[in-house]
Amino acid sequence: MRKVFIVISALLAFDLIALIWIKSKDEQLQLPQPRPQFSSVSQNFQSDSPKLLINFLDIGQGDASYIIFPTGEDMLVDCAKDARVLAALGRTMDWLDREIDYLIVTHPDMDHYGGCIDVMKRYRIKHIITNGGRKEYD
Repeated sequence: MRKVFIVISALLAFDLIALIWIKSKDEQLQLPQPRPQFSSVSQNFQSDSPKLLINFLDIGQGDASYIIFPTGEDMLVDCAKDARVLAALGRTMDWLDREIDYLIVTHPDMDHYGGCIDVMKRYRIKHIITNGGRKEYD
């Protein structure tokens, strides 16, 4: 048993030394990376060529994405698990905009549809699209 412990300890020490060596080599060889350029919604619509804008909303656990198409139509895909999606939309959408063209609920898990009621209370939704799935509870 003692020999197994010594072998495992030696392997772990070797792995740690190799990891430190590789990390130091990576730091020496890294080239400066260009910083990504971010633009706001209003800047995209002021340009001559319309752009597709996809926002993955930071809402904690759960999913929500807000998409603006080149036509100006917008789509919310999933609504997170609660009303925190409203704050994320407030950071992304124009503050006067109270209409969402498409609301898509991908599947019936609470972290995907939980905030939809709050979204529907605050925004006029033109089209709601679901996959028709139902969640069966035991």
